[in-house]
Amino acid sequence: MGQCGSSQTGVSRCPEGHYCQPWNPSYYQCIPAPEDKKCPTVLPGWDFYGSDLETKYGLLPGECCDACYNSRECRVFTFVNYNSDGKSACYLKSAINEQRVAPDAVSGYKNRFAVIGNQ
Repeated sequence: MGQCGSSQTGVSRCPEGHYCQPWNPSYYQCIPAPEDKKCPTVLPGWDFYGSDLETKYGLLPGECCDACYNSRECRVFTFVNYNSDGKSACYLKSAINEQRVAPDAVSGYKNRFAVIGNQ
């Protein structure tokens, strides 16, 4: 699909079934959303801060969703593609304690089990 924004311009709309993935600060791209049965909600521009269970490096966004889906403890995840070390980071989380605006992050829910403040 095409470009859908940047950290300077923000996120624009993507076609149905897609979301805007930040690959680096200047290039965001519409890509297919994860399967609804695994991660039905994906939120570009948000970091679910705290409650980290595990960090996995070098994954793609869909693989981050899969990692959360396949973890019994994981309820939500935050994916960041652009890091100073050049590796993507997938943060598997047990809950949402705080939501922070993060232009280069994408967060998602696993099967709608997450409850804000639930530990």
